[in-house]
Amino acid sequence: AQGAVSPLNLLGDAAHLVELLFDAAMCREARIGVHPNDNTATLHVPLDALLSMVRDNGNDLAFVALPRAERTA
Repeated sequence: AQGAVSPLNLLGDAAHLVELLFDAAMCREARIGVHPNDNTATLHVPLDALLSMVRDNGNDLAFVALPRAERTA
């Protein structure tokens, strides 16, 4: 199933069924904001630490080039 949830939810994926997809543009970011499994707060974490957590948990991840929306004047 497709969807957008906090990457921290992968910690509950013991079977490693979920592949995490990031917009390739995020590679330029030192930190990203994620919800700590509760959308009333945001944690700003180093991207490399988040990627390590995902890999250490056993999930696959990939960076994909997403199309940019056209701006209208």
